[in-house]
Amino acid sequence: MAYNDEIGFILDNRPIYRGGVIAQTITADLTLTGRSEVFQIITNDKGGDAIVTLPELKDGAYVFVRNHDDSGHQLEIRDVATNTITRLTVGQMALFVCDGDNWHFVIKA
Repeated sequence: MAYNDEIGFILDNRPIYRGGVIAQTITADLTLTGRSEVFQIITNDKGGDAIVTLPELKDGAYVFVRNHDDSGHQLEIRDVATNTITRLTVGQMALFVCDGDNWHFVIKA
């Protein structure tokens, strides 16, 4: 997708993601879909590291994932082809964006 210098729209207020946030405890690996919430706050109760697979490739798609666990277990973030993109340790979060061909993490904190 290419952008030009024309203003598309202006937001006077911040956007609200109604239904776009989920805080969940998982006991098995998790696969996200295009219908999954944008903001994923995950507590891993699997008993070990868990795999979170990002949705199918779609240009412009994005997902925030936070490892909200206190057990010390990591979340391994993978694409649909099972390639590991990164690992999130306890308390870390990352923004993942898709360019249509690959998922990329932009921010990891």
